[in-house]
Amino acid sequence: MKIIKQLLKERGRFRNPEAPKLLTECSSEVVQILYFSAKVTSSGYYRMLLPLLELTKTKKFKTHLIGLSKEDFSAPFELAKVPLLDDWVLWADYMVFPLLTVDFMYFFQACKVINPELQIVMDVDFLPHTLPSNDPLRKKTTKEMFTAIQSNMNLVDIVTSHNEHILDYCQVLLEERYSNTHTFLTFIPNLISKIGYDEVTNTTASGSDKVRIGMLTSIRTVDNILLIRNVLKKIQATFRQKVVFVIFGWNGTLQDGSTPLAELEIEYHKPVDFINYFEKLSKLQLDMALLPLRNKATYRFASDTPYLELASLGIPVIASENSIYVEYILDGKTGSLVKGIDQWQITIKKYIEDKAYSSKLGKAAKKHVWECYSYTKENIEIFSEVFI
Repeated sequence: MKIIKQLLKERGRFRNPEAPKLLTECSSEVVQILYFSAKVTSSGYYRMLLPLLELTKTKKFKTHLIGLSKEDFSAPFELAKVPLLDDWVLWADYMVFPLLTVDFMYFFQACKVINPELQIVMDVDFLPHTLPSNDPLRKKTTKEMFTAIQSNMNLVDIVTSHNEHILDYCQVLLEERYSNTHTFLTFIPNLISKIGYDEVTNTTASGSDKVRIGMLTSIRTVDNILLIRNVLKKIQATFRQKVVFVIFGWNGTLQDGSTPLAELEIEYHKPVDFINYFEKLSKLQLDMALLPLRNKATYRFASDTPYLELASLGIPVIASENSIYVEYILDGKTGSLVKGIDQWQITIKKYIEDKAYSSKLGKAAKKHVWECYSYTKENIEIFSEVFI
């Protein structure tokens, strides 16, 4: 994360680009992408910062960034307040925005007047439309925001996402409201990079007699952990002296003050800001991780990054079968996909009792994600096909 930290320190320089230099850099043989208003969050990291840094290593792309900020949970949809100079618009072939929840029609029109060849992109990492009604972010989304999202999708040239289900949903929203929409929707995967791991000092399991079983969650997604609460009780009763449950991202208390997992012995770790996330995840020294998702259609829209992050560290994962993870886990080879309470219990038990087996899966998962879901030449070609 050293390079991301440096970007944060130097973010002031993005306010005053050297316009003459930028304009002389223009080349018809190189695709020039301007990323706008990134945040140092999971979404901003995978969807903007990594492409910004990885693509510029190639001869095909030049990338620049306008606006960089840390997460502000009181204003989750806010863009960084950075002036956009005309020279940036003239320089760019593509301008990439995050999810926009205010009307950008006049801004987009102004950009097109300055640079008629400019292609405007909105990356949709998630849609409030698909969040459960009790999700805090869904509750913060007003009717006007829903309308603005659809309007902006119709105004941009390209909508990108890491999730095919999100793209299908966007297509339906556009067709229902705009019969003559011309927006192109396309897939760009989340990819991992060595950039996030340069300060990680330990990527091995604990090596202790106790098996450390990890769960990544937050107050927004804790319902998924509660789905297997009875499984956790049975595992603890069976292996009381052999297992440690580790929850990262939640303190065990719900918004109403209740503590649904109080009867379990759990090691809780509060969330950290994303810039310290990989180091913290590594220091947990997990022997395995559980990624349960409730069997609802909305969870097909979930992020794939929790699995990629765990697997990249060699941590074997047991995940819900009816979820986004079915597209990433090779069942029985790089992890396990389970369905139903009985399968959860049987599979966790097997991982605990056969450490050699779970370790083998972890090593295979690590190799698989770095070969298939990192910035390889083949995966960079996906960007070349979109930004042409």
